[in-house]
Amino acid sequence: MAALFIGANATAAPEGKKLLVFVLAGQSNMQGHAEVSTLAYLPKAAHVPTKEEWALLTSGLPREVRQDSEASIREALSKDPANAKLSSRDLGPLVQKALDAEVEKVRAERYEVFKKRQTDPVRVARDKELAALFTPGITDAKVIDTAIAVKTIKDIKEMADIWPSKLNLPVGKQTFIAAYGGVNRAAEPGLASGPLSTGYGARPTAFGPEYAFGILLEKHLDQPILIIKTAWGGKSLHYDFRPPSAVPYQQTANEKQQLENWKIRKAKWDEYIAGGGTPAAMAQIERDWKDIENEKQKLQSAIAKLPKDQQAAEQVKLAELSAKSKELGAKRMKDPGEMPNQDAAGFYWNEMTGFIRKVLADPKAYHPAYDPAAGFEVAGGLWFQGFNDQFDPEFYGNYSKNMVHFIQDLRKELKQPKMPFVIAVLGTPAFPEGAMANNVANAQREAAKSPELAGTVAAVESWPLTTPEVAIWRMRKDAAQGNPAETEKADMQWRLHGSNQGYHYDGSGRFFIRLGDECAGAMLKLMGK
Repeated sequence: MAALFIGANATAAPEGKKLLVFVLAGQSNMQGHAEVSTLAYLPKAAHVPTKEEWALLTSGLPREVRQDSEASIREALSKDPANAKLSSRDLGPLVQKALDAEVEKVRAERYEVFKKRQTDPVRVARDKELAALFTPGITDAKVIDTAIAVKTIKDIKEMADIWPSKLNLPVGKQTFIAAYGGVNRAAEPGLASGPLSTGYGARPTAFGPEYAFGILLEKHLDQPILIIKTAWGGKSLHYDFRPPSAVPYQQTANEKQQLENWKIRKAKWDEYIAGGGTPAAMAQIERDWKDIENEKQKLQSAIAKLPKDQQAAEQVKLAELSAKSKELGAKRMKDPGEMPNQDAAGFYWNEMTGFIRKVLADPKAYHPAYDPAAGFEVAGGLWFQGFNDQFDPEFYGNYSKNMVHFIQDLRKELKQPKMPFVIAVLGTPAFPEGAMANNVANAQREAAKSPELAGTVAAVESWPLTTPEVAIWRMRKDAAQGNPAETEKADMQWRLHGSNQGYHYDGSGRFFIRLGDECAGAMLKLMGK
């Protein structure tokens, strides 16, 4: 697959063709936290972890197995005649041994599955095609040189533009973008527009799914394209993006409890201030308490290294420190801040639709090839969100219905009753065991299949596209702390693979290119292209 074109200077498409508009929205992963440097990993073979690395990547497995299997294992062992005379306490070591064996069994099974995933011929072939399109000729050395050059740049637009320029990344020729929310590459924070390229993510050196989505649509559609992207981190569908046709918002049980807890903290704080306390005095109490806790930890470490017959005197000191810590701890409190605001449901729905109206009122301001005689068509929508709806039963329990309302209301707003819509399914668990059981992900799948949306909505699974293996380089970076030379080397290797935490898909460029590709394919299919 050949690159569409190379270079940072885009040329507008010929006039006379209808402008196709695609609306993208979501939270932080629609913002995009993949640093451009991580594209160095795209042309390389997907890393297959060693068994030692796999153990680190699945370090949470013992807890999972314990939650799922401890009760049944304990019951089976207690029913074994050979253990009939054992007390519950004596049975403990046998249970732990069985749990350890189960962990290793599950870990080995999942390792084989993951190896197949990393070497799947279809995935390997598509990754090669994507690398040929997005990273032709890219090398680690070029990426490192660019990263060094960026350090001397203060202008954020220049910082954004240097990456596609130096690395010869594709830039939209017929595809432009208007972004609002968590974007920072222009004089006005939160707003940016121009030819589609990297740099329209959460930072001027980052990108999200919009990049590959738009470039791949351009490859298949011989028309000018405008992407309108709105995204803000930490936002829910249930509350923040709540669509108009959803029932009026009601406080959840968790929110009611949060408000009650705030009132209790506020009453205590007010009492403290009324009694002559000050924020500065409380800050000092907090510092003193932390100092004592640090001293306790150091003393505990020192005691552990002493012979038992020499520990008594130090244990007395430790007890004294613990008493002081307890005394100060009883006085600790934080300024509760403002009362939790639970009266702004749908605020980001309004922000999103307001920006869409603004752009569509003057398309020429955002796409130089817009021809008023040909007009525009809102051709599709893409949604990538879900993380903040995972933690409250009322949020994820109503997600499917809210998603249907969201799509229907957006279509009504845009006067496109059958507008194709793609839901990128939440995939932060990265592995099928978590991703296929996730409440929000299941609600997104359910919404895509709802009768009201039949044939016009597609759900794209993101978890098979994730790159959890890049966390290995983050672990190596963390392990190198304390050795400046090794830390610098490990940090650069990490930045060639990942750039963020798991909830941001490790800030992996490889993941976001794959996701944009899959979503573009789903959109084209819905469009009948």
